[in-house]
Amino acid sequence: MEPIIALATPPLKSALALIRLSGDGVFEAVAKSMRKDPENFSKKKIWVGYLYHEEEIIDEVVAFVYPAPNSFTGEDVVEISSHGSMIIVKEILTHF
Repeated sequence: MEPIIALATPPLKSALALIRLSGDGVFEAVAKSMRKDPENFSKKKIWVGYLYHEEEIIDEVVAFVYPAPNSFTGEDVVEISSHGSMIIVKEILTHF
């Protein structure tokens, strides 16, 4: 099933934003963008680090990892908590 990415918080300026990714390949995509090992990333954990687009840092984020079938969608899920600037949010949404 093709991954879904969406903003889970209101699209307004705020302190934090939550972006949810669900579906096949989300662990690998986020692990690659955070420069983490995908093998370790797929375990139920919380990861803190930078989210990159090529060599440029997009933002410092917290990634909450929920492996299937123990997520609320039944699929692999990653929730990314980023700073709430809509510029950053749009950059993350278009990155994936």
